[in-house]
Amino acid sequence: TAEEEVAGLSIKLQTLERERREAVARLETEVAEQKADMAAAAAKNQTQMLAAEQRTKDKDLSLRRLQKQVATFEDALTDASSEIDELRGKVSTLQREKGAATLDASASHSLLSGLHAQAEAATDEALQDLANNEGGSGKIEAKEINKKASGAGWNPFRK
Repeated sequence: TAEEEVAGLSIKLQTLERERREAVARLETEVAEQKADMAAAAAKNQTQMLAAEQRTKDKDLSLRRLQKQVATFEDALTDASSEIDELRGKVSTLQREKGAATLDASASHSLLSGLHAQAEAATDEALQDLANNEGGSGKIEAKEINKKASGAGWNPFRK
């Protein structure tokens, strides 16, 4: 009958409506859970992003400090290198001056030795002349007088 059929359809409709509400409630619960998961993931990602930005800023600051230190060390190295070059120049100049002074000293020594030899020869000759003028044994006396005279030591370099 039609009433039974309507009653059966009405029950079926109510069952379908209840199942639909339950399905909607389940879906709403799943959507809410997914929204909560997405919000938690977004918060976590935001925190990680902020931490990464802070680490980047810290590393940039450290990098700038290191670059300043490197620049300072490079300047110091350049200054030290300039000083080393100056000192090398001074050493070279002093070595040339020492060489020239050594040559001068050697020449002076040679000249002094020559003058000393000339003085000894002149002394010997003068003593010989003296001995010959006074008459006597000549050479023997001149040598003895020369030994006595050379003992006085007019040469300041002789010990």
